[in-house]
Amino acid sequence: MRQVIRRVTAVRDGLVARHAGATVLVVSHVGRLRTLLRLALQAPPRTLFRMDLAAASLSTLTHDGAGTASVHGGHPPRR
Repeated sequence: MRQVIRRVTAVRDGLVARHAGATVLVVSHVGRLRTLLRLALQAPPRTLFRMDLAAASLSTLTHDGAGTASVHGGHPPRR
């Protein structure tokens, strides 16, 4: 699990640095997405498996550039 956290953190940091102020779509496996959400919320590791992300759902993370992030969504796409 520590390796996943390190990889997700590195990817997140790279995306935030390279695409500051832009919208970026990330498509990944649910475990990596839950890790990304957990890190954004600064939630403890035990919360990782309490998150239920539906297949093909859309979650929005907003980074303010100062290290603060907010999470919106987890909703299935509109049809």
